[in-house]
Amino acid sequence: MDKDISVVIPAYNAARTVGRAINSVLDFDAALEWEIIVVNDGSTDETRAVVEKLEQSHANILLINQKNKGRSEARNTGVSFATARWVMFLDSDDVLLNSGAPSLVSAARDTSAQLHVFPMLVSDDGVTSEALRDSCAALSFEVSAREIVESMATAAGFPRTVSLTGTFFEANSPCARLYQRSFLQSLVDSGLSGFCPFPRGVRFSEDRLFNIAYLTLPGVSRVLFWPSSPIYCWDLGESSTVGKVNPEDGSDIPLFATRSFELVDDGKVTVKTADKLVLREILTKLLRAGSLTGVEQTREAISIWRSVALDSCIMHCLERCRGNVVLIGYKRRFQPMMNALVRGDAESAFLWARLWATLHKWADFFKCNLRGSSDVT
Repeated sequence: MDKDISVVIPAYNAARTVGRAINSVLDFDAALEWEIIVVNDGSTDETRAVVEKLEQSHANILLINQKNKGRSEARNTGVSFATARWVMFLDSDDVLLNSGAPSLVSAARDTSAQLHVFPMLVSDDGVTSEALRDSCAALSFEVSAREIVESMATAAGFPRTVSLTGTFFEANSPCARLYQRSFLQSLVDSGLSGFCPFPRGVRFSEDRLFNIAYLTLPGVSRVLFWPSSPIYCWDLGESSTVGKVNPEDGSDIPLFATRSFELVDDGKVTVKTADKLVLREILTKLLRAGSLTGVEQTREAISIWRSVALDSCIMHCLERCRGNVVLIGYKRRFQPMMNALVRGDAESAFLWARLWATLHKWADFFKCNLRGSSDVT
């Protein structure tokens, strides 16, 4: 029998959680034929052994072992082995939830849309209440692919029509979605050498570029959102990237810019859209870098941001849009930070970022204390 959904799970040193992720698919209560493709991305722990044990007792599990190449390349490898009509991505530290089973079944049978998007549950420990596992009606609404692309570039989120549902749809993630495998293959064959289908080499915000590349493929126009119970649990407590800031994080931005303008060269987005994507990436990473502490970390971060500011692709982008933060939905109070970077003054830009990080930290402190006081009274 033909498979309905190929679930691609990239795994790196995920021995503690990958079994839970796989079992959440095996236990999913839906009349669907699955294949589970786990790509062991050069793990040095017991990830391989955990998956091999499950593979021995389940014919629909396929384990692929490769040298460590990063999450994007692991997903690319998984896609190349997929055979089902639809492809779903599941991170090795997350799980699927039965609460969205009716929606998933309905979506898998609807091939008139090229992408189906489902709600997520965000958790600190992967624990979900029984109430969330109750099934609900499978209803959907449509948003055009082009509208989503513009919104992702300007505000890094979905259009207002989606946010008004009051349901959490993660805008950039490829998880909690169904992609048509034939269109993923079209992206691989499209001539975009940096996309296969995920952008090669990009470590941060690669999901956003992938989704934009997919949504701008010829023939991709219908995107259906299913505002039912969550189908996916994003476990922040186990996440290896969320909340962790390193001095070298900014070094990825020039390659992110290169991949963004490859989309321009291929006619998928305009120069203006690519500029917004790069500007948002710069501002987001710079604000995160402001939370770094310690002399050595600060010195390393400033050195990296000096290189970013001098990168020719970044320089042209900043010159064209003059680093205007309003273009991407940020408040004008962040403008001095970007002005410094436009001048090539990485030190001043970093000091502005540190100021905003400090103010944000104090604001959170006072907010928590005020809430605590009101609870006591």
